[in-house]
Amino acid sequence: MFHALMLGLVLQAPRTGQIAFLPPILDTVQVAQREGSASPFEAAKRVIPKLAREAEPKLNWRGVRVLDYDATRTAAVAVVDEAALAKAPTLSALKRLAERTNSDYIAYYTVREFTGARTEGFGARTTGRSSISLTVFSRAKNGLVWQADTIDTSSAPGESLPMGPRMDQSLFNAIRKSLDPFILKGETKEVASTAVGYVATVKQVLGDGKRVLLDLGKDSGVAAGDELASIEGSARLRVVEVLQNGCIAEVLEGPVKSGEVFKGGVL
Repeated sequence: MFHALMLGLVLQAPRTGQIAFLPPILDTVQVAQREGSASPFEAAKRVIPKLAREAEPKLNWRGVRVLDYDATRTAAVAVVDEAALAKAPTLSALKRLAERTNSDYIAYYTVREFTGARTEGFGARTTGRSSISLTVFSRAKNGLVWQADTIDTSSAPGESLPMGPRMDQSLFNAIRKSLDPFILKGETKEVASTAVGYVATVKQVLGDGKRVLLDLGKDSGVAAGDELASIEGSARLRVVEVLQNGCIAEVLEGPVKSGEVFKGGVL
């Protein structure tokens, strides 16, 4: 009984360590920007540093360090290109980013709604509303360990208040509420990767055979740093440059021949 109780306590232990936040992924169909040029990207630049400041003293995220947002984004661009940041990252990209930033966890989230509204007259209020789907990658587990869908509204009395702070606060609240069960209670869940795998064919073996040209370009989801494995052999490739209608990959293990098919994405 004692051992079972201790096991239960271990399984529910609060999360500690370093967590890095990627820039928001937009569901552009549902994201509305009603006043001015409100942007989830600009809001994230304010909200994530606020999370870092308040993690321990106000949110009780004891032992959790939120990494610098700009530094994380710079590291992310070094791992994948700008286009790849607009989509759910592959597991291999998350692993490389965790290693590059020395993070225990990488959090990424899709913003489904980011809006503001006002009411007039008696009881007038200014309100921000955010809806997100947040996922957490664990470096130790080398996989996705948490996912939560959260909607939050932040409202204040008055019809002439600035809309931005209310929208920022709703995004802050949504991220916090999404992470609270994972960080404070140690809850985890099995999460299927949202990244889509792909297959690529070698169009041409370049030069001395140390590089190849693949048939997947910028619209395919392939990103610099992705590793691919041969479907029919033991060869492995790593993408080094993504072009409009193709990509260049270096040969990690060979040999590789023209027409050979590789699989990548979720590795």
